[in-house]
Amino acid sequence: MSDESLSSSASLRSRSAILHEVAVAIRHYQSSSEAEADLVAAARLLCDDTRRRSLPIERAIVDVKTALLAEVPDLAPGDSLAATRARFIQLAIEEYYRS
Repeated sequence: MSDESLSSSASLRSRSAILHEVAVAIRHYQSSSEAEADLVAAARLLCDDTRRRSLPIERAIVDVKTALLAEVPDLAPGDSLAATRARFIQLAIEEYYRS
């Protein structure tokens, strides 16, 4: 899916649908570090939606963490998903302040 189609369809989707797509991209990146472009696109999608809703980036971070913890409640600090989540959060912060 292209960045353009991701951002144009963001306005048509609910926040929960966007967070689900982000969680899928994070899990995909965790299993294949070659999925960096998907992770970047998911960060852009989340940031576009966050800006459209006039929310601060901190809200997006909390939403992502909440969505991931709902799926994996026993996430440990050394877990590879925790490292992937941290990478995603870094990308999202950079993307949010880039625009």
